[in-house]
Amino acid sequence: MAIQYIVHSDASVFCLQEAFDMDIQHLIITHPKITEKYPYYITGNQYNSYFLGENSGLIVLSDQPILFRQFTPFLHTTVPDCFASKGALYFTTGEINFITTHLQSDNIRIALQQLAFIIFNSPFKEKTVLIGDLNIPDPFSPLQLERNNNNHTHISGVTLDHILPLFADLSLSIDVDYINLKNTSDHWPLIASLNQIPSTE
Repeated sequence: MAIQYIVHSDASVFCLQEAFDMDIQHLIITHPKITEKYPYYITGNQYNSYFLGENSGLIVLSDQPILFRQFTPFLHTTVPDCFASKGALYFTTGEINFITTHLQSDNIRIALQQLAFIIFNSPFKEKTVLIGDLNIPDPFSPLQLERNNNNHTHISGVTLDHILPLFADLSLSIDVDYINLKNTSDHWPLIASLNQIPSTE
């Protein structure tokens, strides 16, 4: 299901979270139809946090060269997330900078701390999009951003996943793709379209 969804996507950049299984990661990044469509990819930290732990679960697919890559691990997580090598993956493709991440689950206080950590450590000062399972229904207030999605993204009926332009030099329209999630995920995919920003000149 996930493979076919990626193959038929019109996205230029595809960001996956919770792709912890190494066999699934390998299948995604080596699938002939995916590599034909997205010849460039990066991952987050691939090392397991513990012997029985998991990697970062982050994969980025791009139809354009990835010009910059930086993975910054979180300094603080708690159970169960401490068993994964979680962090933020910063990258640049085309003229846009991206941050993809998967924040602490079931603990908004820690997730908010991680969100602040990501912004503080970001190498980007313009044209930046934050993408991921933030596990925060309202990241807009702490980031001083206008809400850009009122639809739920998780089977629990809450909005946990976001695509956020961090600066005023980008404007995005966000849609939630309510596909059949059977045997795929408990989160629905988000799709962002880049809007034209009126010139101030």
